[in-house]
Amino acid sequence: MLTIKEQIEARLLAGEYVKLIDFAETDRAEALGAINTLRDQLPILSGWQTLRQSYLSETRTRARRYHIPETFFAGGENMSALEKLKAAFKSKDYSELTKHDISELVRQNLICAETAARIGGGILL
Repeated sequence: MLTIKEQIEARLLAGEYVKLIDFAETDRAEALGAINTLRDQLPILSGWQTLRQSYLSETRTRARRYHIPETFFAGGENMSALEKLKAAFKSKDYSELTKHDISELVRQNLICAETAARIGGGILL
């Protein structure tokens, strides 16, 4: 059986959206921790999804959802750096990423500057 972190990682890498409401109430804290841990390794973005809205009572129920942008999977001008990042993430070996690759990933907002510094310094495992 997969851990919650492995489930979230698999769903995100499959291009799916992940919402905390998808998990049992007792597992939501662990799921949020797993998402925050994975945000250091993957370009995870967050946004809001409206689950229910009532115009009569003027209420809206929303849930935060997390996903990896399509450009991470689809490529574009940054394809080689993205492919290297995906391969490095799977193998946990970031030595193939050059400084140019890392700066391009930061410029495209696919990784944050802090993560880039950790990759460049060999701290990210």
